[in-house]
Amino acid sequence: MLIKHGIIYYASKQILCAIDINGTIIWQAKLPKEITGKSTLAFNDTMLVFVNQGYASKGQSKILYGTPYLAVINSKTGEQYFLKKINLEANAISDFKLHDNLICLSAFIPV
Repeated sequence: MLIKHGIIYYASKQILCAIDINGTIIWQAKLPKEITGKSTLAFNDTMLVFVNQGYASKGQSKILYGTPYLAVINSKTGEQYFLKKINLEANAISDFKLHDNLICLSAFIPV
């Protein structure tokens, strides 16, 4: 979940949506549920950056789940600009940093 300018952006395994402070859904977009696991949202100007990290939590452990991918969405309309699967050779995204139009990803290897 991410809150910006009074709008709540929320992602589940199946949808990504924008909700106003009164609870009204502004827009919602389907996510590919068969490959979506733990995800993080971030902003870059009017773009919503969705990073699916390719793992899930099981108790205190992280397990590989889904496929790491990056999606960029228009934060006002929910229009998806692109969705790109990231091949990490059976690893997951542990962290990322946004700077202007550059995104840097780091991976972890589950034990």
